[in-house]
Amino acid sequence: MTWIDLEHHIPDVDGISFLRAEWWDERSRFVLVRFAVNGKEQELGLRLDLDKRVFLDHFSDPKVDKLVQSQVRPIWTTIAKKRKLFT
Repeated sequence: MTWIDLEHHIPDVDGISFLRAEWWDERSRFVLVRFAVNGKEQELGLRLDLDKRVFLDHFSDPKVDKLVQSQVRPIWTTIAKKRKLFT
């Protein structure tokens, strides 16, 4: 498994911290974004589709979901640099 730290690159939103992105296969278009709520890492992560640049998972609170979805671009950019998706 490969992972990249997000904690120092992506700002917290509404008590949600983005910790790291994980993937098993360099060719996979999906990564798992681990996150914490109020400092407690959650058991499940958010699946991110790198091609569509969207989280496949959502929060039940529309306000929180919108804030989390707004972080897709900076998360994608951080991952893209590591995986060299720009070439």
